[in-house]
Amino acid sequence: PEHMQHQQMDSLRHSVTLFFLFLSLLFVIGRGQGSTNPPSSPWYGRLSGIVDDCCCEVSAVDHSLHDEHMHEHLSKLVNTTFFRYFKVNFQKECPFWDEDYVCSIDGPGLCGVCEVPEDQIPVPWRESRIQPSHDGKDINWEDDDKDIWIIQDDQDKDTLYVDLPENPERYTGYTGGNPAKIWMTIYQENCFPDPYECVEQRVFYRLISGLHASTTAHIFENHFDTTTKTWRPNVPLFTERLGNFPDRLKNIYFTFLFLLRATHKASSFLSHYNYNTGHPQEDASARTLVQEVLHANLCSASTFDETPLFKGERAALKRDFMHKFRNISQIMDCVACQTCKVHAKLQILGIATALKILLADERQIEHLQRNEVIALLNTLHKFSESIKIIQEMKLRSMPPRSVSPYVIAATIILTIIVTAMFSLSRHRPPSGQVKTPASSKTQPSTQGSAKKRSKQTNK
Repeated sequence: PEHMQHQQMDSLRHSVTLFFLFLSLLFVIGRGQGSTNPPSSPWYGRLSGIVDDCCCEVSAVDHSLHDEHMHEHLSKLVNTTFFRYFKVNFQKECPFWDEDYVCSIDGPGLCGVCEVPEDQIPVPWRESRIQPSHDGKDINWEDDDKDIWIIQDDQDKDTLYVDLPENPERYTGYTGGNPAKIWMTIYQENCFPDPYECVEQRVFYRLISGLHASTTAHIFENHFDTTTKTWRPNVPLFTERLGNFPDRLKNIYFTFLFLLRATHKASSFLSHYNYNTGHPQEDASARTLVQEVLHANLCSASTFDETPLFKGERAALKRDFMHKFRNISQIMDCVACQTCKVHAKLQILGIATALKILLADERQIEHLQRNEVIALLNTLHKFSESIKIIQEMKLRSMPPRSVSPYVIAATIILTIIVTAMFSLSRHRPPSGQVKTPASSKTQPSTQGSAKKRSKQTNK
């Protein structure tokens, strides 16, 4: 019937109207949710732009670690047999002061480490201290005195192997005056008086600051809550010690890019290195993962330019630079917490290896020792992990998005309008249809009555 068609058209028009009103409601709510800004200048809003003294932006590093899966490749690499065992000497005495520290009884009590059992150490490593070079020749490389960046533990008879993944860098309960004394000694007695006087002094300071900040980031990401006896990230302490200091965060990025530049410069050596643990399949996997890291766009980019360092009148500064860094490596023997000492020595050796690669001749790159290769790539992974921690702390620090009172009022008004229109559409008569009076429905027609009387007469 015609009136049914009109009714359907009216229903369709009302449905379209309701649909567009609903879209308008969603648009207003969406705009309103984004209109309430987070607190002015939060720490994560200030971490952007060019990394000082580098040729790269913060966003480019974040993109490479996440979108190019560099962090993922590094995480897999450091869990292979070759890269998980690090050689360290715990018997060296502190040459500067008597050790005095406390491993908190209220904490997790993780200051100690266990030696890797003899049968777990790769067989080729047990057979000889002489390491094969990339061309297969056996060498026993020793640094010249003038090229020594740190005093290594690798050749000491008291060294032992530590399983790095089994002893991660985190809060251990290492407290007391000893940790504070170590960092104070590093900054006050072994850094340059004016760390920003020249590029070499800036590089030195940024490397040490980056190491300090990276260590702090790992501790607060894997923090022990003494009340609940559980591990969880400590966002307030991270914000207080690191987040509120964008320069410290950027120094983490700087050190990562510095290490990455050294890794790229040694790419030929690392590509052909003999990653031999006696397990051919896993050794091949380690080599493949190294290649994945070396082929990342950021690794091949110009992240840091070492060519201006120690040129001209500043050439004599290199000896002072090396002396200070070697002195810092000896301070790490004053770290009484064994877990902390492992990661301190690992990263100092990793940064020293990067310095050797960038500032020494090609002959030294071709003869890196096994512990140096392990330290370099493990330290690169640690700083990529620190950057990942920064990103996660950023998300945790962001305030929840809220809706303003104006949006709530607009939502209520639109809801009332939509409800009213829907109600009208249900009770409104179809267009073109006229209601018949009630009295006309009960009055029989004249024609009908005449027909009935005619039928009765004929009968």
